[in-house]
Amino acid sequence: MRIAVFSDIHANLEAFEAFASDAARRRIDKYVCLGDLVGYGANPNACIEGVRALPQVEVLLGNHDAAATWITSPYEMNTKAREAIMWTMDRLTDANRAFLENLPPLYREGNHVWAHASPFNPKAWTYVQDHASARLCLWRTRADLTFVAHTHRPLVIRPTRMLRLAFETPEHEEVVTLTPGNRLVCNCGSVGQSRDGLPAGSYLVLDTDAARIEFIRFGYDVEKAAQKIHSAGLPAFFAQRLLKGQ
Repeated sequence: MRIAVFSDIHANLEAFEAFASDAARRRIDKYVCLGDLVGYGANPNACIEGVRALPQVEVLLGNHDAAATWITSPYEMNTKAREAIMWTMDRLTDANRAFLENLPPLYREGNHVWAHASPFNPKAWTYVQDHASARLCLWRTRADLTFVAHTHRPLVIRPTRMLRLAFETPEHEEVVTLTPGNRLVCNCGSVGQSRDGLPAGSYLVLDTDAARIEFIRFGYDVEKAAQKIHSAGLPAFFAQRLLKGQ
């Protein structure tokens, strides 16, 4: 089975459509979205509806989805993020709001686990980006493969000798081979707001038959997405981040 794992669309319709087009040509059997469908960008409803229309899709709750539906308080966010969430709240359809409200924070299948942030405590919205948070994923959840997002940066974390961890940034179209007994934490990056210095979106494909993970980058019309943010009256900062990939 080939499973596309993606996250952090953040209401960027241009990026989502480019992702969906790229994934469609890669023989995907199933999709797992790790959340943050909304926030920052100008097309929250269209992005939610696009994700819902994907075949065989599992969708998880992200922190921006939670804030947009008052599962958590948007007042815990920084000023610009909160402004975007309030803008989003005013525009969500009833059906899309209900969809976000009912998203689970965690998904398990076999010995694999998926979450937007750390699956150890998914609604704490902890970034998995250091040794302490990665160890919780590896040794508390006990999954062979753990898939996370939230940082907007692709990453592979693997145990090495003496209980140490290696943090590896995958290159464009890099393939990670899976071997029995080797446990990994994999961050799929962000579809709609990259923060690793490259404006291109990112996601990964888990191929269970070939025992490998493919990290994928794709281009999209970043300028159009940024202009929509300006036209919507959202903070210009979010448009600038798209253009810089930061």
